[in-house]
Amino acid sequence: MRPPRVPEQLVPVLGDEDLRKLLRSCEGQGFEDIRDAALLRVMIETGVRLSEATGLKTTDVDLDSGELLVLGKGRRRRTVPFGSRTTGALSRYVEFRDSHPRRARSELWLSRKGALTASGVAQMLNRRCRDSDIDPITYTSFDTRLLTTGWPLVEAKEMPCAFSAGDLETC
Repeated sequence: MRPPRVPEQLVPVLGDEDLRKLLRSCEGQGFEDIRDAALLRVMIETGVRLSEATGLKTTDVDLDSGELLVLGKGRRRRTVPFGSRTTGALSRYVEFRDSHPRRARSELWLSRKGALTASGVAQMLNRRCRDSDIDPITYTSFDTRLLTTGWPLVEAKEMPCAFSAGDLETC
């Protein structure tokens, strides 16, 4: 006897307008707004895994070449390119990060108490979704969006935007 087949549940994918709303929720001038805008752009544009995003060190970011050096599965390092809007957001964050009380830490993403954790990213996503009137999402929604649009995750140097006609480079 075989167990019953359970249909796969698809991960909800954010549409272009929801992504714009999410990014607009970060338009403030505070540290968290600037950090969240940069982090969201990195997650949306590159599709890096959550552990890769939260594991980034300040030395892993090359703003001049527009690349991140991420530590992936199997502790293998790989280079992930990003575009001009993400470069701008990261540059602004790095500038603000330099005045953070915990700026001496090696982790790229800082919170009030130290390094931003995966749980902290989940809380940020929930808060930003709530502020944007978007149904709560999981981090997987970003890389699923990339994959469902047929986006080659790391093949293009200047990733315009994986989100079809919406082109988040203009957001």
